[in-house]
Amino acid sequence: MDILVGSYSEELAGMPGNGEGIYRVSFDPETGAFSDLKLLYSCVNPSSLVWAREERHLFAGREVFAEHQPAVLSLEMTPDGQIVPLSCLALPGELPCKIAYDPHHRRLASAQYWSGDVAIVSLEDGVFDANPVYTKQMGHGPNLSRQEGPHAHYVAFTDQGDVLHIVDLGTDAVVSHRLGSDNAIEETSCLKLPAGCGPRHMAITKDERRAFVFCELDESLVTLARDGLGWRVISQQPGFAMEDGVDGSGAAIRLSPDERHLYVSSRRLSAIACFKVDGEPELLGEIESGGISPREFIVTSDGNWLIVANQNSNSLTSLRRDRDTGLLSPSHQTITIGSPVALVEM
Repeated sequence: MDILVGSYSEELAGMPGNGEGIYRVSFDPETGAFSDLKLLYSCVNPSSLVWAREERHLFAGREVFAEHQPAVLSLEMTPDGQIVPLSCLALPGELPCKIAYDPHHRRLASAQYWSGDVAIVSLEDGVFDANPVYTKQMGHGPNLSRQEGPHAHYVAFTDQGDVLHIVDLGTDAVVSHRLGSDNAIEETSCLKLPAGCGPRHMAITKDERRAFVFCELDESLVTLARDGLGWRVISQQPGFAMEDGVDGSGAAIRLSPDERHLYVSSRRLSAIACFKVDGEPELLGEIESGGISPREFIVTSDGNWLIVANQNSNSLTSLRRDRDTGLLSPSHQTITIGSPVALVEM
């Protein structure tokens, strides 16, 4: 099994950039060990990756401020494992932190955290169209040090690519857009989440009827049910214990392949929490991530492992997963990679 890893290659808002771009690493699904680390493509701050397996196209965001030319990149992987650049689209917003790809209509969405806007762009043979469509949520949240304006932090397509969902940390909102064939926004639904929670990332079930949002600022887990174009709130509960007056640092959220368990990470605690989600989410336990600041993690497609990108300890670690109980245990396997922040199973 091979894993693609995106890294910070330059310092960003006080965070070190110890990586060099996009890496490829082999993972042993029997032992949880890593090997054969290779720098696949040298680029600046590819903090979000999408692998379009059937097309053999790899997409990446260039997460930088305006003066350093934010952009999205499209690349092609050749049969011998080499990377060929296809196109680069400059973005007027700042800090593109999350991208999503719609294979049905061949379009990419990119959330620009700092400027709060989202770009939607079509592709042909992996090459970006020169005329993206942009949308932006207006407003702010109660935490004026973190929510002074919109901060789009996650994007996801549903309904065979016809609907785009945007999670906005700055306005405590999940905004859903129905898109036309020319990427024009035809209809919008906006769900307001509890004030000050700071929603960051989202996990959507395969039938697209249920979703879970993990919030960065209060590290809470919000359960949603599909409601027409958008969503409605079912419940909110703690993801991790929080002290009053402290901003959280919630990061990633993932469902297991069988959708019976859900996992969230806290950079503040360097921990992963496991929930049973057959019904109402039930916290089963927490485990150390094996490093410092688990910015991203994935559940492998066989359901046997979590692979964690620990940004501040410059490491990947693996956690063994019990497919029946959902509980995790350390493998004590690790590999050094500078500032890892994005993971994709090939």
